[in-house]
Amino acid sequence: LLHTLNVLHLRRVRGTPREAWEARRDAYVADRLTGPGGQLGFYRHAADHAARRLRLAHRLFIGCSATAILATLTKLLVVAHVLALPHHGTAAWCGSLAVVLPVLAVAALSLAASLDLTARRHTFEEMHAALLRRVRHLKQARSEREFARLAIETEARLLGETANWFSRRSFTGVA
Repeated sequence: LLHTLNVLHLRRVRGTPREAWEARRDAYVADRLTGPGGQLGFYRHAADHAARRLRLAHRLFIGCSATAILATLTKLLVVAHVLALPHHGTAAWCGSLAVVLPVLAVAALSLAASLDLTARRHTFEEMHAALLRRVRHLKQARSEREFARLAIETEARLLGETANWFSRRSFTGVA
């Protein structure tokens, strides 16, 4: 299926025989890779999105963990009568926070792991860098044959990445 899609896409990109190959090359680079809705923008946006979500999960873990430690310490000091706070209400709230916040902290990291955010960020950043190199090579193509070879390699890389990601997620997805 992916090979068929690759062939059909390259057939569409090929253009008319009267069209200069340089114009087809430029159109391919602009439409498929660099333009609005192109693959470079998609991979950059996806990498940034995964990085933001991963940072949020780490910040939630650190914030919840630190607050749970402070709540535990506060309850200890209130129960030991070191702090002059209302004993009953403060101890109850601090005790509840000391139990709930570690669960939330671990849940944030667990969600980040189940969504495979680290791998997503790495994969999308790597693909973005590879496509930037590919655009440079495509723009430097000196013949129609070289352009066609580079376009086929680019499409194979894009389709391969999609198939690889789908395969990986089908075995590690969240049920």
